[in-house]
Amino acid sequence: MSSVLAFKPTAEFGHVGIVTDAITPITRTSSTGETLKFTPRAIRQIRDATAGVDEIFSSRGEFSVPLAHCDDELLPDCSQRIINIKNVVINNIKDEASRNGEEARAQLGRALHTLQDFYAHSNWVNNPGPNNGSFNSALGMSVLTRLPVTTPTCIDDFFDRTLTGAGLTSITTGYFGGLEPPAGKCAHGVLPGAGIHKDEPGRPFFDQARARAVEGTRDFVNQILNAPGVAGNDDAIRALMDIRGTLGFVIDDTGSMGSTIAGVKSAVGQIVTSVQDPKKQPDNYLLETFNDPSIGSPFITTDANALLAAVNAIFVNGGGDCPELSQSGLLAAIAAARSGSKLYFFSDASAKDGGLAGNVTAAANAKKITINYVLTGSCSPVDPAYISGAQNTGGQLFFIGRNETGKIFGLIEPSLTGDLQPMMILNTTLNGSRSFTVPVDSTLTSITFSVSLDFLSSVHVMRPSGAEVLPTDSDATVTTLSTGRIVTVRKPVAGAWQLQVGGFGDLSVSVMGNSALELADFSFVELRGRPEHQGLFPINGRPVLGENQTARANLFGAFSTARFELISPAGETIQALDLTAGNPDAAADEFVGTVDLPAEPFRVLVRGTDQNGLEFVRVFPPTLQAQTVRVRAVAPGTRLTPGGTTPVQFEVTNLGPAGTFLVTAADDAAFTTGLSPSALDLGEHESAITTVFLTVPAASTRLFDTLTVVARNAANPALNNSARLGLEIGGSDSDGDGIADNVDACPASILGASIVIDGCESGVDNTLATNGCTRSDSIAQIAAAAANHGDFVSGVAALTNAWVSEGIISGREKGAIQSCAAKAKLP
Repeated sequence: MSSVLAFKPTAEFGHVGIVTDAITPITRTSSTGETLKFTPRAIRQIRDATAGVDEIFSSRGEFSVPLAHCDDELLPDCSQRIINIKNVVINNIKDEASRNGEEARAQLGRALHTLQDFYAHSNWVNNPGPNNGSFNSALGMSVLTRLPVTTPTCIDDFFDRTLTGAGLTSITTGYFGGLEPPAGKCAHGVLPGAGIHKDEPGRPFFDQARARAVEGTRDFVNQILNAPGVAGNDDAIRALMDIRGTLGFVIDDTGSMGSTIAGVKSAVGQIVTSVQDPKKQPDNYLLETFNDPSIGSPFITTDANALLAAVNAIFVNGGGDCPELSQSGLLAAIAAARSGSKLYFFSDASAKDGGLAGNVTAAANAKKITINYVLTGSCSPVDPAYISGAQNTGGQLFFIGRNETGKIFGLIEPSLTGDLQPMMILNTTLNGSRSFTVPVDSTLTSITFSVSLDFLSSVHVMRPSGAEVLPTDSDATVTTLSTGRIVTVRKPVAGAWQLQVGGFGDLSVSVMGNSALELADFSFVELRGRPEHQGLFPINGRPVLGENQTARANLFGAFSTARFELISPAGETIQALDLTAGNPDAAADEFVGTVDLPAEPFRVLVRGTDQNGLEFVRVFPPTLQAQTVRVRAVAPGTRLTPGGTTPVQFEVTNLGPAGTFLVTAADDAAFTTGLSPSALDLGEHESAITTVFLTVPAASTRLFDTLTVVARNAANPALNNSARLGLEIGGSDSDGDGIADNVDACPASILGASIVIDGCESGVDNTLATNGCTRSDSIAQIAAAAANHGDFVSGVAALTNAWVSEGIISGREKGAIQSCAAKAKLP
């Protein structure tokens, strides 16, 4: 196979750069005269969804769907897809009752990928050819027509790239996959120099195609913003343009929680007052209750008063035993919450289902959700599930008096504007006193110092001038808790601030600032995706110790310099990270590099100078750690069937010393009904399979579910890893290969165990690829396109040579296949 680059999904010249260039200038004026525009967070979410269509493990499963890429002359199909998705986006934002900006942005990305591929994969800008100097205004508005399959569009030669006949005047697109397009048609172009695609710099008409894609993307987004129900609707426009996340409360409602819930009611009442300012309104609110033996259904609303009414309606009951189903309650809340959310957990009991703590962390980290724990009692020392949950999601744990829960509003309020940036997060032990220096840069509009300590004696926040922040200061709010302190300073002066803490016990410090300068994301990534359209996508689960990892960080805002490092949970530097901008598979605001990870836990920190030359610091909240266990899905394309039970297999591999690994599974829809085996005894470098069983009710209307499987070392739960798998529900699968017809590139696959060519048994395994095509399907496609037997034999030779070069088959297997092809009476 060639190493041709594509309209790379994650590259600046490809989809992510086109989205950024097109959407950044778009503005609207609100009813109050405010200029509304897409925030960097929203743009990133849209461009990630755009790139995700090429992703092998995409939750949408569209990397091999030709109409999603405007391939194979499927112009009516791809243009209808764009219209259909546009309507879905509009319906997700125009009405308050069903408003979901996150889903709207995800759907928008799907449509934009198809729209942009129209320009890259068609002859729209070719000269000779249609030579269009502007975007296609029909996309998003009407359905395009296609030429008959018998109408020639390209000269039928080795390259299939020279337009002829109708290809010079009418719109056509190239055929993707296989070695030859239909006779007289244009190829997409897999071999160097072949086909009509414009997916990379250096290809003919790339610049023109990219320019039209930018214009067309901007026009399409404006179509949505100008649509009835959206135009002039401030809330609808804000829902699409910005990300505030969910503000959620997960509350233990057993009998002993009465006084604690009274404090929560007070905090929510203060929220209702604060969010009268539209700039302080989250995307939505969530309330989840739990006890033993049940958890409630998540209550979700965009109305703060409705949230207050729901909290007021909580009926405390039961109790008598200590542990509750706290982790199940958290999982339900995480599944219902939007990405980038803040959850506040309230309980006076330990976890009855603590084995699911790893599932909570994995699910929260996947959606960049922070969990703060407010505990008012415990049957025993503070549950390790709560400690790990706070540390691994970048939250804090407060152990306070029952009458203090209303004061937690001091921690919640700064997060309401949606631009709260972590500047320092550390967890350590203290025996005496310690001082921390916090650089405040010129972009900060507010800063909050939050301290939790088992036995707290003193907290002092010192300004750069040396003056202490006092409760009487007009620019400050100080909240005093029995084991904590929350200090917020509005419009802080730039410079070096000091946080001084005295006492002893477990110390948690969090310093957050409201700012547009953001370390938006950090992930370990790998190159994968649609063939010839690969990009950098996050790995599934945690990185493995001893393997070099590729790291990617996204930093946006007004800064001049940036350098990255790994720090311990206690805030001490472990090692520098050599991340640089300009990677050909990354966006302009992304920093990429390789890293050899330490064995110890770490966080990621970036420090540098802002646009005014002042020092800034930002931290990525979760605690991360390279692992000696790996979890992966055996068959990523599995679908769930309503009214049936579907087994989903996962492989657990132990890369460290022999041990027992406990496996837990949880899915967003709570369809999991069994897991076997749940304990695996694995020697070093041994693997084993575990199976999760999911039962979907026959009447279920869900179309998608997400399953998280965690394997943890029984002797050391910190040694754990996870895999998250998207599962589509329903739909037909004509050939029974486990891949639904709507995403199956070969819906009528040849599924024999080995490759048989015209009765000749090759003895080579007939492997099924993730796009739904077997090896036999690929050979059958060559036979269908071949003009004569010689063409067929040559085509099979080229295919099998490519398989050998890619390590897919051996030289002996190549010989067996080519021998059968030579004997066959095909075509």
